[in-house]
Amino acid sequence: MKHILFIFLFVTLNFSDYSRNNSLLNEYKKGRLKTKLIYSIGGNTNNPDDMLIWPNSIGVDQEENLFILDSKESVIKKYNKNGKFIGRFGRKGRGPGEFLSSNKLGIAPNGNIYIYDTMSFQFCVFDNNGKFIKNIKFNDIVWKMRFSKSGIYIETQRIIRKGKIGTNNVAVMLYNYDLKKKKTIVKYKLKSWVYGKVGKSKMALHLPFKDNVYWDITNSSDLIVAYTNGYKIEVYSPEGKLKRTFFHKARKRKISEREKEKIRNNYLNEQGNSSAVRNFINSNLKFPVYAPYFKMMHIDEYDNLLLTTYNKMQNDYLIDVFNKEGNFINRIKIKADVLTENSIFKYGNIYSNYGDSNTFGEVRKYRIID
Repeated sequence: MKHILFIFLFVTLNFSDYSRNNSLLNEYKKGRLKTKLIYSIGGNTNNPDDMLIWPNSIGVDQEENLFILDSKESVIKKYNKNGKFIGRFGRKGRGPGEFLSSNKLGIAPNGNIYIYDTMSFQFCVFDNNGKFIKNIKFNDIVWKMRFSKSGIYIETQRIIRKGKIGTNNVAVMLYNYDLKKKKTIVKYKLKSWVYGKVGKSKMALHLPFKDNVYWDITNSSDLIVAYTNGYKIEVYSPEGKLKRTFFHKARKRKISEREKEKIRNNYLNEQGNSSAVRNFINSNLKFPVYAPYFKMMHIDEYDNLLLTTYNKMQNDYLIDVFNKEGNFINRIKIKADVLTENSIFKYGNIYSNYGDSNTFGEVRKYRIID
């Protein structure tokens, strides 16, 4: 009887925790990643503990607790694995444990929470329960950061203007947890802006459908850099050594006139729908014939690489999936409302944040199912 009970428990635990014990390759080979909504925080809620204004950064610790940085409220909210509110910490201000303009959250391997403040140029460090530890000065703007066993990968940018064109000079560097620089891993340049004048007013337009570069890190602290130009992928060690490079062949999608018109109208709404603005946009906003190969990058908990293409099929994103060795697995489908740019794949789940500075925000936890 004991043997039967043991076998029953073993099988039950294995199937109830499918995603943790499977590399997800079987699901990718099927061509669709299926998910189930576990909980949602924010959105249309009257509960003040769950209300979110601008949740532009999230993190998940080793206990599956979710941390949400609400940049509009300058507060971090903590929830358990079931989405139950645990507590909050941080506030707007200049004192210890306070921020002027917080926009990045990261979790160190020891559970400490790092918040980057763009106005005070510093990191604010808390323990996992929200107790303030220290501030660390950092004399640069952090555009992106990822936390690993080897340290903190940080992206910085400098915009260099030459004539009408603005180029982002980007560097991804590795720092220790006291924010001392260890190594510059990779540098690249991106043409991103077109500048000009309308009357006495200066204008800057972000170039649409431009080639881009995306990066993220693996569980072994390797840095993966994906270039839309040429569909090239590079893998770097934490020491900055280029371990391998691989390419992928794919078809580009032609940009439709409807998409172009939508972007032009968005700029007119932002800049003012005058004839002068309209002439400037029509003269300076140039569209390529084809969209880039992909527009988002994610790495799952098994170090598989997922690149979300510009192709859609009804309400699905089409995603190219590669294993950690760089071998192409499949182009899969996933519901478009599941993934966002900052989605996190962890413990068989996908955590995604929604909203911007003009709307109420929401964070959802999806379970990956077979």
